[in-house]
Amino acid sequence: MLTLIRNLPRLLRVSIVLLTVAPSVLLPWRRRSPDAPRLLRAALEKLGGTWIKLGQALALRFDLLPASYCYELFKLLNEVKPFPYEQAKEIIYEELKREPETIFSSFEREPFAAASIGQVHRAVLPNGEVVAVKVQRPGIRRLIKADLSLMYFFAGLLDRTRLLGATRTREVVDEFAVWTIDELDYRIEARHAYNLRQNARGEMLERDAKVYMELSGERVLTMELLVGIPLIEIMYAVRRGDSAYIRSLAERGYDLRRIVTHLTWNLLNQVYRFGYFHADLHPANLFVLPGDVIGYVDFGIVGNLSREVRDSLAHYAWHLYQGDVDRATEEFMRWIAPSDRTDVGAAREDLRRIIDDYLFSLRTPDRRTGRDGSAVFEVDILNTIRRHEMMLSPNVVIYLKALVTADAVIFELVPDFDLQGIENRFFGRMIRQDSLELLQPDRLARLAFDYSHRLRRVFDALESVQKSGQEVTEIINRIRRRFRLLAVAAALVLAGLFLSIFYQAKTKAFAGAAGVAWETIPVILSGVLVIVCVVMLHQRRELLRRERRRVADAQQALRSRWAKPENQSEL
Repeated sequence: MLTLIRNLPRLLRVSIVLLTVAPSVLLPWRRRSPDAPRLLRAALEKLGGTWIKLGQALALRFDLLPASYCYELFKLLNEVKPFPYEQAKEIIYEELKREPETIFSSFEREPFAAASIGQVHRAVLPNGEVVAVKVQRPGIRRLIKADLSLMYFFAGLLDRTRLLGATRTREVVDEFAVWTIDELDYRIEARHAYNLRQNARGEMLERDAKVYMELSGERVLTMELLVGIPLIEIMYAVRRGDSAYIRSLAERGYDLRRIVTHLTWNLLNQVYRFGYFHADLHPANLFVLPGDVIGYVDFGIVGNLSREVRDSLAHYAWHLYQGDVDRATEEFMRWIAPSDRTDVGAAREDLRRIIDDYLFSLRTPDRRTGRDGSAVFEVDILNTIRRHEMMLSPNVVIYLKALVTADAVIFELVPDFDLQGIENRFFGRMIRQDSLELLQPDRLARLAFDYSHRLRRVFDALESVQKSGQEVTEIINRIRRRFRLLAVAAALVLAGLFLSIFYQAKTKAFAGAAGVAWETIPVILSGVLVIVCVVMLHQRRELLRRERRRVADAQQALRSRWAKPENQSEL
């Protein structure tokens, strides 16, 4: 609340802008209007900065928003005016403790690219290497912190409208906040770039810009300047039908089909071989280098998949492109969490139908007829998840976002691209490589060591389970014996009452001789037996309570031994 008060002017501006589009976006009968997506895009552009980045993130969330909104948000451009060189120079000095003129042999004062978080200057190192120096925008951290606070405030209001289906708006802001805060620390981006470059060693189709760690910091990032053709330039030429430009590409040795083949192969390799992939495949972040090698820049967002998720994705993709609809659908369902309003059977059938239709479209001569390529297949999948009010595993969301972006580029450049053929070739090669690696002595030794450790853990766990199970069984048997004693006591009470009534005539004379009315004998016997039972219960009550606690403790220990660690997510 204090943050909102401190940023009251920003809150008022954001509120006024968003309220102008709120009726069109929130009211169900207005939400389907063709003007609603355009109004939302215009509002985000007016707010600028963090809100534009939020719109760009939502542009790929077909599982949350209708397709018309996503396609409109794709038009958002994160381009702003550059800030003065004096401010850039000051930030470089604060981060690197030296002025740019003493670090570089030359440093261009005017940036060649500017966005909401930072701008990029061209520079030359003393050894002659040309580099790109990204400098963070002054005051951007304070602005983003204020905007994120406002986003959380509005998320609480939007959750009441169920605008994003089963997914809570706050969860979307959480995900966006993590990525945005990471982007503010250029050291994280430097680490991403380094890891991707290390994974691509020896690859002939991929080149990730080199990072100069000694010339980078939290707000300054110095990277190799890749000299090539921006992929977005090629896309614009294809979109406007510029045949002269396409011919000039061919004359210079570039080939569109080879470009998209390399882009596809690189993505498959990053995802399935390493589980670490460039997740912001916007065409502005990709360059075509000589030999149709794909160059990658801007490593602010990467995907990182665990071995379990990677294996699951590989099985899904393998079954998909082998035409096994049922197994592909079942594997995909592992990643989805239904809500209490989800008809799981209907959702599974809808997903199966979409997968079946997509595979059929791949077998038709014109693969774009009625489907518009693979990107629409993923969009249909995400729309189905949203319509059935289900939630997708966060690990898979970023994977599908990368696929949607890459496929949109691929099929725009080459509409009849044989994606199925490339996927089958890749998985066939991966299976062969894995098989050969298993036969290598060092790999066999590592596997033997790893699995011997796992087997020891399994045997230890089984032994613990056996001991815990025996302990639980013994305690339960003792409790059963106590309850049998109580049952016997209760049976004695009933038997005494029955006998006293049955023999009341015979005991009448004895009662009279003893000076006791015979009608009081059953009461006396019953009282004695009740007292006996009460004494037994009193003696056993604390014992039973202790035994129940021991059972609960033993069962909890048993569950704990088999519980997964907290940081291991379920799909």
